[in-house]
Amino acid sequence: MNAYVKPQLFISPLAKTWGTQLIKDLNVQQTACLSHFLDVNHCYDGHDATYIWANRYLNDHENIEYSDFCKSFKRNFPECMAG
Repeated sequence: MNAYVKPQLFISPLAKTWGTQLIKDLNVQQTACLSHFLDVNHCYDGHDATYIWANRYLNDHENIEYSDFCKSFKRNFPECMAG
């Protein structure tokens, strides 16, 4: 097996949908180094880190609105990055 192949992501449909919406709304770049801020394994950056965070967050917060979900995502970053 190639050491550079990332494992396949297994995330819920809602995490995929809301993660994709976050990526679009906040213009998250595929190459963005987000793993440190989102407490995700460093092999994941950008979109994958966003999806993993979304899945984790939604597992812990069942009845949440998208706007609160988005605010929680932004709280992971320094104010100068969150916009």
